[in-house]
Amino acid sequence: MSREIFWKVIQGSPDVGLSGAGKRIDAPNDANAHNFYSKYLTATGQIDQAFSEQKKAQELDPLSVNFITNVTRELYFARRYDEAIAQCQKALEMDRHFFWAHYTLGQTYEKQGMFDEAITALERAVNLSQEGDAL
Repeated sequence: MSREIFWKVIQGSPDVGLSGAGKRIDAPNDANAHNFYSKYLTATGQIDQAFSEQKKAQELDPLSVNFITNVTRELYFARRYDEAIAQCQKALEMDRHFFWAHYTLGQTYEKQGMFDEAITALERAVNLSQEGDAL
């Protein structure tokens, strides 16, 4: 259902599963719907709204390492790098082998000029992705 909502949003369908001109999701308890809508909002440059939607997804599924890491994406695009690093570290405390968190952490370190840390995190992401843990 939530992927269906995402694709309807992307395609501009009038039957998009959203209310109030795209300001509220009709499936308020569907973490994936909030996650996918957040991605759409990010792609359209609506970073603050994307952050809000991703936080909703995380609140609905607080044990999802993916949703925790996705909050980092919004923080990264908002240039809130210190918060993004802390969020990645939170995700890695839950799953040290989650390549996406290492990758995002590496990107964020790079933006902070922390190049040694960035290289270490990105190398870890590459190694994990080659081991098959990327999915």
